[in-house]
Amino acid sequence: MHNHPLSTLVLMALVLMASLLGTAACTGDATDIREEEFRLTLPGQWTGGYDAPSDAWIYVTASREEGLTVRVQRRNPAANAARLESEFNDYLQVRRRDEQQFSDERMALSEPALQRRSGAITATYDGIGKTSQRRTRTLIAINLAAAGSFYYEAFGLSEDQFTARAKAVLQRARLVQ
Repeated sequence: MHNHPLSTLVLMALVLMASLLGTAACTGDATDIREEEFRLTLPGQWTGGYDAPSDAWIYVTASREEGLTVRVQRRNPAANAARLESEFNDYLQVRRRDEQQFSDERMALSEPALQRRSGAITATYDGIGKTSQRRTRTLIAINLAAAGSFYYEAFGLSEDQFTARAKAVLQRARLVQ
């Protein structure tokens, strides 16, 4: 096992969770995840599910060198489209700050690439560990019903490999409206 943040105790807990929760349906070359709060199709076989102590859904590959953490918060039903922008900016800043403090190594984060659509805003940004080969890509999304983050991390991939894999992992991630 590699010496990185996704190993050791966290991975043991994830493997146990995966055997207990099993919310992911694997079909040969894809894992289809359908939760009340989000939809996601991951390339290849992943295991995992909801982790109550962290209030997140956590999925890992069999090699345990890739992981995806999904967090979703329901928005206030009284919230409207006019508040969407300010809530998105607040959520984005909190997630970026949390990611920089998440592990024992400092992460360098890229600037977010924003997209605005009717009733939704998304941002994507990458991170890289300053001492390890840990690479991350985060998709932040907010719509009228929820705010969420899809945090993908991988170890030991080249920049090109990571970019292709991150795109495949996050391309079908959607919050349910």
